[in-house]
Amino acid sequence: MALPNIDQLTGSAVTEEGFKTALKQFLDNVVGLDAFNANKFIKPTVVNTATDFRTFKSLGIYTFIDGTVWNNSANRPNFTNQWGHVIVFPVSSVVVAQLVICPNANAMAMTLCLADNTWTTWKYFSDDSVLTTSITASIKSIIKTLTRPIYGSKSKNVLDPSNLLVGFEIHSTNGVIAEANSVTTEYIDVRGATSIAISGLQTNTQIARLYRFLDKDENVVGAVSNIGAVNQKVLTVPANAEWFQLSIKQRNPDPLNISTAQIEYGSVITPFSAFSRGDILGIHGTHIKQTELKLGYDALAKNMLNSSTLLMGIEVYNDGSLLPQAQSVTTDLINVGGVQNITLSGLQPNPEIPRYYRFLDENKVYISRGQVPNPNTTHTITIPSNAKYIQISLLQRSATVLDTSSTQIEKGPTASAYEPYKAGVSSINGIELIKGSGTGSSSQVSRAYNRRVATLGDSITVTSDVDNQIFDSHNWYENWVTYAFDQLKMADLRNTARSGAAFREYSGQLTWQVMSNQVNWLINSGYVPEIIVMACGTNDAGVNTGDFDTAMSKTSLTDLNRALTLEAMRWALWSLKLAFPNAVCFYCNPLQRADEETVARKNMNENLVKMAKRYCFNVIDQYSNSGIIKELEIWKQNPSDPDAGTFLRDGLHPNSAGKQLQSNYICSQIIQRMMY
Repeated sequence: MALPNIDQLTGSAVTEEGFKTALKQFLDNVVGLDAFNANKFIKPTVVNTATDFRTFKSLGIYTFIDGTVWNNSANRPNFTNQWGHVIVFPVSSVVVAQLVICPNANAMAMTLCLADNTWTTWKYFSDDSVLTTSITASIKSIIKTLTRPIYGSKSKNVLDPSNLLVGFEIHSTNGVIAEANSVTTEYIDVRGATSIAISGLQTNTQIARLYRFLDKDENVVGAVSNIGAVNQKVLTVPANAEWFQLSIKQRNPDPLNISTAQIEYGSVITPFSAFSRGDILGIHGTHIKQTELKLGYDALAKNMLNSSTLLMGIEVYNDGSLLPQAQSVTTDLINVGGVQNITLSGLQPNPEIPRYYRFLDENKVYISRGQVPNPNTTHTITIPSNAKYIQISLLQRSATVLDTSSTQIEKGPTASAYEPYKAGVSSINGIELIKGSGTGSSSQVSRAYNRRVATLGDSITVTSDVDNQIFDSHNWYENWVTYAFDQLKMADLRNTARSGAAFREYSGQLTWQVMSNQVNWLINSGYVPEIIVMACGTNDAGVNTGDFDTAMSKTSLTDLNRALTLEAMRWALWSLKLAFPNAVCFYCNPLQRADEETVARKNMNENLVKMAKRYCFNVIDQYSNSGIIKELEIWKQNPSDPDAGTFLRDGLHPNSAGKQLQSNYICSQIIQRMMY
């Protein structure tokens, strides 16, 4: 309704009735204006001081224009520094709905005060980008939970203190369940072990701590049992068990203390040694069987005594068992399979008692024992036909200080001049590489060890600072080559790999990113490799790939167009074969990546393998067999988070576990190829 004209209220023409009508019209408008001004939807209330959101119960809009006021307000949505609006819809004097619009966060939030005057938690509504981030974080968390790596130990202690299930216990029937005052180990690998020794646990009077063994399918072997009211225990490992798990603290409110806790293989509890993280053994519940590489060592020279593996404080007892004895020293297992006799020489005097030795079969089951008579320092032992191993107490219950500098154990019935022990790889995953002839001689089947090696490639292979003309480092930057250097006992290495390297040549490449420059340097360096490993192709990206048949139609190296991937690759392979015809050559195709797999990249990978085979490069199929799988990785995560994916730190480059995994697979293929 419009306001009355002033002439309707004043002047000589105004009648009493007209005045009353105009006055009523004026008063009605004043009331409407007050109602307008009081409407908080039409005129929102600006919040200038920190306020508890739960006090907003009147109908209307409450506006924040200061991020600090927002941040200091209680019971607000979980966004910070917001300029936003709180819209309040009362249903009754108690029941109230709040809808909050947060422009800075591109999101909305909602809560409800219920009839009992309690508030629901905030519900959030976001755009697709926020939802995508949340989903990515959830997937990453799930991947880490379901695919967490299990590591072996470089020391005797296999209890990994950084890989514990805090707040969980083993239940007698329900598996592993949540329990706030409990801590349980991750799976511990017990394949091949006949017993394990547990020691150094903290006191736990509340309950006898439970343990369990599991088979390869994660089924409990036997029954869940307990170690009793003790802090140490030796357990027999069931024949088909692959994993072991123990609640090291159970229903115990005391802080966790594992400073002396140790789990070791064998039936003897020995002094504490800290866990030292070694190779990855598996992803929770599953061993990495196809890539696992366990090396066994044997003597390359005649002396079979490896002084670095002696069992200090252990003796062969008169019943053939191993027992702790402070003044005794015993050898580790020595392989005597197929040998008729061995001779000990240079033994230290042991006047206290005759020294015992024992024989075991191929399953490490005890066969028989014998003694080295006193005061002999030289002694020949006849080996039973079914014996695979021998263990000898070099000192037994003796005050003599150990000195093995002239001690020798050799095959045959006669002692010869002393030679130091030399270690050689004798087995891979239990498969022997060194076969005894029974006459004391041996031959190494795989020729992959102690060789001169050359590697070429991109960032995944880099270990040398090639930009500064350094080509012989295996650890300037850690990669799979770093691990392979030790695994293959390389006699020498030249590595020309450079981050960003590709086969094809194009404007803007740095010197060592050009594969032909890597190849030419190796050819002209004077270095003669016995093994060549080329790992390249992921940076070619399916761009300017060229055609296989066209590349093969060229009749000379100079005819090849190195701006095309396949022709540049043919040039590199052909040149290397011309220069090093006697080298054993390998090509590693690209790993799976976490980004999109394009048709062009798929076709290029197939042609890279085809070209490598054409030039008799042994293909190491990393794409299919390395164990690195696209679905377990995350693309372009923060490079500072090495666990963004399972084996790749950013969806492309391996993290530490991935580098070890890659090396294990590559080395296994090189070893297998060179068994002749």
